[in-house]
Amino acid sequence: NRLGINANRNYYILKGDTSECIGSSLENVDELDITENIITAMSGSTGDTIYPQADYMDYAYPVKDRDTVKYIVYIKDNKEDVSTITEKMVGVISQSVLYGAIFAIILGIFLSNTITRPIRTLTLKASKMAEGKFDTVIEIKGDDEIGQLTETFNIMAARLKRNLDEISTEKDKIEVILK
Repeated sequence: NRLGINANRNYYILKGDTSECIGSSLENVDELDITENIITAMSGSTGDTIYPQADYMDYAYPVKDRDTVKYIVYIKDNKEDVSTITEKMVGVISQSVLYGAIFAIILGIFLSNTITRPIRTLTLKASKMAEGKFDTVIEIKGDDEIGQLTETFNIMAARLKRNLDEISTEKDKIEVILK
């Protein structure tokens, strides 16, 4: 049975001592090259080394009975298939990174506006206070640090206005006395 393995990817069941093919996804197996991964599996270890110079990738897994390798499950895959899958994965990852970056930028702009809008309002209020206009009251929109700072500005403006009014009243009293 092919078990979902395509024309570029085949499996083989080999005898552990002779590496003779006793089953395969191919109908006719003329002769199977003994690769270094098969030799590794014959010694009892998993053969999963990738050899860049080969035009295929292979994997050999030993099936043991106690310490004796009885069979080897060998899978051979064409590198073209692996390259195609890798290219598709890189494409999906690239798209994900791009969409994530766009989402992060949009979220960053939204959050920065949420933070900077109250600060701009406070800056405008401070400019008006510097001009001597203490009547402006800033609306408090949150209970966070910026909301507390806004409340502090409102209290400071109210106290400055009250102090200036008291000074103005005292000045008027002194002027009346002097006249």
